[in-house]
Amino acid sequence: MMNFFLNLIFTAILTTFCLNASAEDKNNYNVLVLGDIHYDARDLRVQDPGKNASYLRNINAWKKNIPDMLQAAADRANKECAFAIQCGDITQGDEGSYEFSVASFNRVLEQVDSRFQIPLHFVRGNHDVRGIGKRKASDEILAARIAKQNLNTIEKSAGTTCYKVIGKDLFLFYDSEADSLGTARAILKKHPGMRHIFLVTHLPVVPCLTSHNMYWLCYWQKPAKQEALRKLLAKHNVIVLSAHTHLTANFKWDFPEGSIRQFTSYSIANPNSALRKIETGDTGEFFKLTDAFLAKKDLPEAIAQKQLLCAQTLPGYRNAKVHFNIYKWASGFNVLRIKGDEVYMDIHTGKDYKNPVHTVRLK
Repeated sequence: MMNFFLNLIFTAILTTFCLNASAEDKNNYNVLVLGDIHYDARDLRVQDPGKNASYLRNINAWKKNIPDMLQAAADRANKECAFAIQCGDITQGDEGSYEFSVASFNRVLEQVDSRFQIPLHFVRGNHDVRGIGKRKASDEILAARIAKQNLNTIEKSAGTTCYKVIGKDLFLFYDSEADSLGTARAILKKHPGMRHIFLVTHLPVVPCLTSHNMYWLCYWQKPAKQEALRKLLAKHNVIVLSAHTHLTANFKWDFPEGSIRQFTSYSIANPNSALRKIETGDTGEFFKLTDAFLAKKDLPEAIAQKQLLCAQTLPGYRNAKVHFNIYKWASGFNVLRIKGDEVYMDIHTGKDYKNPVHTVRLK
């Protein structure tokens, strides 16, 4: 009996050591990646949203599918990941008051804190600052949460932009809801010669859609800053981890300054979540699809406005090259795997999430 308990203790110690060693291996390690999860609740709304499509989507997803997905993600991450990231829009917003906004943040943080035993880092999404009192709540709740996680900051940094260094790799958490360009430039200057640079953001920095929403990038209303950010990241051959598009996709853009690989994650799980189709294309296909949209006439006013924004965005990409893969209906979580000089992303979607349905090499 004594030997039995000694073996149990030894096994527990060995397991803990192995997990810690895996998490602390700065040359080979994993990171869990979550996209939008849009927490929403009827009792946290000043006005009943009725049959609003986004609200009904969120409420139905949060009844079972998202909690189950989060548990599966946490089960995997707690065993084999150094830390986790959530790429913004952790809440839906639109609660209608500061008090409800605070409560929404607190509830969703309880949901993740009850599951994850590893650090979970956040960036803000547009829905995390949307509505009456929402930005104030975001400044207080998410900023306070980020401040407790021992991430590095640059003096006078913008918003919640911060970073962490893992061995030779840099993770830059970019607040796309603030003017963070100067902060990003300072962080990259402070850490030259990194092996891998990951920029974690909510809004994409280069087009990762072929639809009428492809214009909605960081600084989409400030073309000069959008171009400056793009050139800065291409110069450093950054891998961008973003969300916002409600699509799991992988785009690689090649510019004169260098390349940007951008992977978007989507985590609003639903009963139909599955990888059912992979759409693949290159530069010719991308511009064929986008130019077809630009050529359309007599569009409704809202779509016509998006058409104009796309027309203003695309010229900066005409001399670039792109290759893309869009993973249709693959909502869930992803695991970023760093193996020395190579970088992979495992896509987890479907009924049980136990095994990846597809693996993408990012570098």
